[in-house]
Amino acid sequence: MDKALVDVGSQTLISWISRRLSSRLANITIVANESNFAEISKTVSDVNVILNRNPHEGRTGSLKVGIDSIDSSGLNNYRLLVVPVDRPGFSDSTLDRLICSEETCCPMKEGRGGHPLVLTFEDVDKVRNSPANS
Repeated sequence: MDKALVDVGSQTLISWISRRLSSRLANITIVANESNFAEISKTVSDVNVILNRNPHEGRTGSLKVGIDSIDSSGLNNYRLLVVPVDRPGFSDSTLDRLICSEETCCPMKEGRGGHPLVLTFEDVDKVRNSPANS
């Protein structure tokens, strides 16, 4: 089964994460693949769900698809919160600290960076201009 569509109580994992984020953020974009796009779109109708037609390009490729969608909506000079669906184990306080950060950062444990992470505009631009499979 698709990770995003795993049941968490009475809702899917993607719906649960989306609701957590919606209470703190105004604009949420979810990048889905062909196998889960329709179901995710039905599950989280209150956010922007976009299709990644090239999931073989990896995580950076998916991130670039999301950035392109946000760019085309007219937003610019924005910071980006990256929340992989398969890394839902972060606290509300971690989320709040990331949202308030003016620097690119992520939670750390034993010297290793984790998720979610927040990117400054400058780092969003670096991703935007990088190869999709990097």
